[in-house]
Amino acid sequence: MPPRESCHGYRQAQDGGEEKPGHHSEASGLRGWTQLDWFGMTQIKLHMPNLSDRNVPIAKYLLPQLLVGGVEDDPFGLLLREFVRLVDKAVFEYEDARGAFETGSENHRYILPHIAFTNHFETCINAVARLLKILDRLVRLHRNAGQLRTIRKMAKAAEKEVRGIRDQIEHMAEDIQKGARAAGDPIMLALSEDGKTARVGDQCIALSEVARAITALHRVALAVLQSGSQTTLPEAI
Repeated sequence: MPPRESCHGYRQAQDGGEEKPGHHSEASGLRGWTQLDWFGMTQIKLHMPNLSDRNVPIAKYLLPQLLVGGVEDDPFGLLLREFVRLVDKAVFEYEDARGAFETGSENHRYILPHIAFTNHFETCINAVARLLKILDRLVRLHRNAGQLRTIRKMAKAAEKEVRGIRDQIEHMAEDIQKGARAAGDPIMLALSEDGKTARVGDQCIALSEVARAITALHRVALAVLQSGSQTTLPEAI
């Protein structure tokens, strides 16, 4: 597994001293981070892995099994349908986020594409968090669970970060109302200036980790579908 990128390695205070993750004074700012370029002043080069090769609905492979048998209305079958639907959703929203940002950069228009990026990426994170919650039970119920455990481990490598970002997004309005936001914390999605990580509140995640999680979840879905299908499916790579 590739080494994990640090979300906090380049956050420093104005006086040159290194800050602790999630702690900073109002005067320090967020060196290395930029709120999603509302004024078009900063162009970020986005380092977001391309998942367009997986941007094809795999839910369609459920249809033959639903018609001829293979996906039952038991807990496993119902979980599988939900899992496959959410995998497609995660991939689509991830690619839509990446596409919105890159289209804006190509046209030198940053404000609206950045809003679109934020909207799609938040939805993607929500889908990934739900998938990780379903994953353990789906693997446990599968008859060849042992074959899926390695892929599951890859998918869950960034689970803590995914859930942290998801929780910040879901509870942001409540935190603002309670005055629970630290000075300088982004209240919407922010990108590091090197375009490699996303942050909201005091939580952050490398974009490459999101891509690896989605790729692993996609592999799980294809492997499970393949095991109960007579249809030739794309290779689960």
